[in-house]
Amino acid sequence: MDALTSQCAAQSVGPANQLFGLLIQTILAAQCSISPPEMWPKDYGPTAIEKGLEEYDFIVVGAGSAGSVVASRLSENENWKVLLLEAGGDPPIESEVPGWYISLQHTPYDWNYRTEKSTKACRAMKNGCYWPRGKALGGTQALNGLIYLRGNDRDYDNWEKLGNPTWGWDSVLEHFKKSEDQKISHFAEDKKYHAAGGEMKLNYLLSAEDVRDIFLEAGKEKGLEIIEDMNSKDGKQLGYAYLQANVHEGSRQTTFNEFINPVKKRSNLHIIKHAHVKKIEIDDKGTVTGVQFTYNNTNELTAKSKKEVILSAGAVGTPQLLMLSGIGPGKHLKKLEIPLIKDLPVGRNLQDHVAVPLFFLLNKSTAKSPDKLDILDEIYSYAMHRTGVFGATGAGDVVALIDTSNQGYPDIQLTHHVFRKDAIDIQFYLSVMGYEEMIGRVIVDSNREQHVAIVNVVLLNPKSEGKIKLRSTDPTDKPKIYPNYLNHTDDVETLVRGIKFQVDYLNTQEFKKNDGALLQLPLFDCKDLEYQSDEYWRCYVTYMSTSMYNPTSTAKMGPKNDKTSVVDSRLNVKGIKGLRVVDASVMPKVVSANINPAVIMIAEKGADFVKEDWKALESEKKDEL
Repeated sequence: MDALTSQCAAQSVGPANQLFGLLIQTILAAQCSISPPEMWPKDYGPTAIEKGLEEYDFIVVGAGSAGSVVASRLSENENWKVLLLEAGGDPPIESEVPGWYISLQHTPYDWNYRTEKSTKACRAMKNGCYWPRGKALGGTQALNGLIYLRGNDRDYDNWEKLGNPTWGWDSVLEHFKKSEDQKISHFAEDKKYHAAGGEMKLNYLLSAEDVRDIFLEAGKEKGLEIIEDMNSKDGKQLGYAYLQANVHEGSRQTTFNEFINPVKKRSNLHIIKHAHVKKIEIDDKGTVTGVQFTYNNTNELTAKSKKEVILSAGAVGTPQLLMLSGIGPGKHLKKLEIPLIKDLPVGRNLQDHVAVPLFFLLNKSTAKSPDKLDILDEIYSYAMHRTGVFGATGAGDVVALIDTSNQGYPDIQLTHHVFRKDAIDIQFYLSVMGYEEMIGRVIVDSNREQHVAIVNVVLLNPKSEGKIKLRSTDPTDKPKIYPNYLNHTDDVETLVRGIKFQVDYLNTQEFKKNDGALLQLPLFDCKDLEYQSDEYWRCYVTYMSTSMYNPTSTAKMGPKNDKTSVVDSRLNVKGIKGLRVVDASVMPKVVSANINPAVIMIAEKGADFVKEDWKALESEKKDEL
């Protein structure tokens, strides 16, 4: 298909030129309407430079999934002044389009973290495991896969058993429901587990990708049911499900979009973009008084807090900021000559879902290459109507949860990504993943002849724990990330069982009639092992393992006697006044699902803690008067 040129040789008496010109102008206007500048709040930074910063009741660091909720909820009290600081700026158009979420990785809208290299995991990646984290309004939710899974009720009951009152399933359920605006009618009618009218819209993430149906049918042959609702305690979780997602009318729903944008004109809520917080200010009595931050990489500013600073910078940003401020492991901070204010195990207990991709080949005898006109039709469909393939995430609309340990609840998740024959975006995907050239070449060559379906075998309950350490005292230096994937042998064995379960799909009638095959990758240290033996798969996971992008637990919540914890059950940093952590860092154990819904729940609960504590304190002061 020839590219458009600025001149058209065909003659016209007028209407043709006018109508085609109108079509082009309409499409360009539709593109601009996806994420217009006026959609986002005004940056208070220039005003702060010109007039100075006033004193705030609360300062929230990070405008991601948690921070946006906290800032919105606290600013509901018109007597409280709230400052929301975000290191990034307005998200680009691609962020709003569900099908383009991968395109934000390796861009300025991503922190672009990488883990330290390991001999046990991520060996197929040239530069270590890649950890995308959102650097924009909306945080990582501005570039994630939109999946809405709460996890298993046992996850939360275990948090409570570890000494964290009110964090059991029956307690947290109300905070899941608080922000929910369930658009799937039969779920909305289930008042026990769902709600309507909240801020975050939930819909099915339905896709027109028919290749995923091969996995659904093969799964049925292996005894996996289609589960109606994986987000309720009463329903089954083991099987396949069509995913609920934070998407509405073809657009991404982030907490910033839904909690902050509607209230962006509140006079008591100020939002500063491109504000990189570098230190928490703490006085001699151990009370937080504010934060220091750099605005637009040029201006050094200090914001003062009267009540609290609330950290919602995520499982990487929060521990980094705590340690830069003198709160963290004493020995580590001493080596960097950072004055110690409070010795706490910040950055320890790091947990993440490790994923191992399998590459299946399908429909070699029937697969057709994409028609470029079909792609243009899809672009038009999305631009004008917010429908089509770009309004979903491909085969990512289905997920399977399986139990390989006979424990009665899931320990492996199966997610899917399909590249149809001669896919135009497969090279981009492989470059994002950072695979070694030889591995990428084999995958691309195979895709020229058939569809390539990637199934991620995801470890839900890792026993391996990692850590985050400062690289230096420079706030702009990315921290050292040691996920310690697969350090515990049980993690390896669970993944091997999950891989073998998925590979056994090759023996189903559904796979056989669709030319199903498994792509063998060129993995140097595995080549002499018996192919598909347990020993081979143990070797395979050291190469192909990568992050599922769900890091948690680096500022762990726990009771007073838990020496591995950083915050108490009301999310106060231990031994420091006026400082809380409200994000994925506080999870004692990572939940057995994609973490974003749990992070939003934590934010709702954390905001309520703040309101309750300050209401009680203000009541005490009134009584004294």
